Amino acid sequence: MKVVEEKRFEHEFTCKGCGSKLIAEADDIRYGDFGAGYGGDTDWQYYARCPVCGECYFIKSALLPPNVVSRARRNAGRR
Repeated sequence: MKVVEEKRFEHEFTCKGCGSKLIAEADDIRYGDFGAGYGGDTDWQYYARCPVCGECYFIKSALLPPNVVSRARRNAGRR
């Protein structure tokens, strides 16, 4: 199949830590466990990290296309 026009994933947001205006692209999205880490308590979430201050910005999975979800899950645990 020939791609006539590719719509790239971009998600614009403002960092809550430093106020920088950012645009996350597909390669910026990560999938990580933010649970307490004891008793099997897990809380896996999609996120992007601010390159200025390091603050995590959490993104709802409903906003992510399938290719971004699969890439983030494949790279889970690598930071």
